[in-house]
Order: sequence, then structure tokens, then C-alpha cells
Amino acid sequence: MQGLARVVTRDAEFHGRQLKKGDRVMLMFAAANRDPSAFECPHDIDLDRSANRHRAFALGVHRCLGSNFARAMFRVMITELLRRLPDVHVAAPIERLADAGDVYAVKHLPVRFAPRPREGVGMPAHSD
Repeated sequence: MQGLARVVTRDAEFHGRQLKKGDRVMLMFAAANRDPSAFECPHDIDLDRSANRHRAFALGVHRCLGSNFARAMFRVMITELLRRLPDVHVAAPIERLADAGDVYAVKHLPVRFAPRPREGVGMPAHSD
């Protein structure tokens, strides 16, 4: 779930925006990860960002139990991808799924990279 919808119960002002009773508002959790007052260059992917208190895995008692495993898996995946394909880049506009609601679901992510020989192909088999 990426957000939480609510209905305004009374007229109010919030960060300079006028809210009227009955208006629908949405708290977008993912937006917290792009707060420039909390993160320098919040739109850049920086795997070495220090003091990274993002909200991707929730906080407190609701924290995702698999968060540390997911981080380790992602670090290995990205490291291996960039080691094997150092020139990989997005080659065309990313197409998103139209019916994914508020989730950033990618339907097509066209990439390009220079072809290289597959690792391990043509190498002698090991015998132990």
C-alpha cells in the first residue's frame, strides 16, 4: 500500500493549502522518501547514502521482517548487474501498468548494453 486516503472533517489550512470540509486527501508514504529536507538529492539513486532513514519498509512495530534480507538481495543484484553490464542504460520510455493503482508498476523497461561473452561458457568443467 502506497498511501492512505482520508476525508477532511473541517476547513483547515495545511502548508499554505486551503482544505475544505469534505475534500479527499491522500497521504503518500513513498513521498516521504523524496523529502528534500530529509534527503540530499532525494530523486537520485545513491546506494551509499548515509543516514538513510527512508520509509520503504515502514517503521517501528510495523517494520517489514524481511527488510534486511531484501536490502542484501538488492545490493547483490545491483552489484552483479553493474559488474556484468557496466554500460546498461534505459533505452526508451518506461511503460507503466495502467491498472496498478498507486503502485509504480513497470510493464516494459527497455534497456541496452554492449554484448559480452557469457561467463562460464566454454570454460572447462571442474572436477572435485
